[in-house]
Amino acid sequence: MDRDARRRTYEARLAQLGPVTFGRIEVVPFAVERPAPPCHGRGNAANGRR
Repeated sequence: MDRDARRRTYEARLAQLGPVTFGRIEVVPFAVERPAPPCHGRGNAANGRR
């Protein structure tokens, strides 16, 4: 897609949204907790492996 076609597509999609205001975006820090990886090759009583 050339630059003019991209711009026309952008403008058309923006027009579909109605009134739009551009402003600052803030994201509060967050944490992701992941379960411990399974223990491979060694016994693990929790998952029944030996």
